[in-house]
Amino acid sequence: MTPIFDFTSVPVLETERLRLRPLSHNDADGVMAIFGSPEVLRYLNLPPTDTREKAIGLIDWLAGNFQRQEGIDWGITLRGENDLIGLCGAYAWERGDCHVDLGYHILPGRWGQGYATEAARAVIGWCFDNLDVHRIQADCTDGNQGSEAVLLKCGFRVEGIARESCWEHGRFVDIKHFGLLRREFEQPANIGTVHFSSDTRWVAAGASRAMLPTATRERRVPNQQDQSDFSAAVAHDHLAPDPSTGLHPYREQQRLSRR
Repeated sequence: MTPIFDFTSVPVLETERLRLRPLSHNDADGVMAIFGSPEVLRYLNLPPTDTREKAIGLIDWLAGNFQRQEGIDWGITLRGENDLIGLCGAYAWERGDCHVDLGYHILPGRWGQGYATEAARAVIGWCFDNLDVHRIQADCTDGNQGSEAVLLKCGFRVEGIARESCWEHGRFVDIKHFGLLRREFEQPANIGTVHFSSDTRWVAAGASRAMLPTATRERRVPNQQDQSDFSAAVAHDHLAPDPSTGLHPYREQQRLSRR
């Protein structure tokens, strides 16, 4: 039986080309470059992150999600380097219903090289193994072909379109919903080699869609204590803005989980 992740520290994930590590205030310039980019914001209804103060506020807000055990974000770098080229994370984790949302954002200068797909696959595999979710879901603005391609490469299926459900840049837009079930990700033909080098490092060889063997896993159903612990951890009003940042936790999670 695989224990559920205890949120003591952000693990480091490594793929063939990438290193996914915890974010820090030292990443402020990188966060500004990503979330201040018109190309990235084209499909996000967010104001530009155009100052270091805003970038640090965003980093702190993401850290708050981790502390509340609601989600986890990684900064993406190339292996052997430390400059931020993107973010990838899991949001809005629902223990009772066993699902979580996936989000990723890559610096425009790094688009077209498969980094989003490679990082997403690593995070998907980690979530299935450590959050014991049954499904992972994602959405993107209809017409965001690059993001849709990443999800399809990772095995997601289109589950529907919410017509004109979001206000984005002065207009209502359609949102395309995607889902990926555990059994779809762990098909035997897609399983790759996985190396565990320590308790805090998860290393995936290559960029295979599925990285976790099914034969050695036992499905873990959250028990009553799990639910009680989680309820205590998130007893705050998740519908109210965070007084320290002015950010609305639930709504910002929904926005950042969209590509």
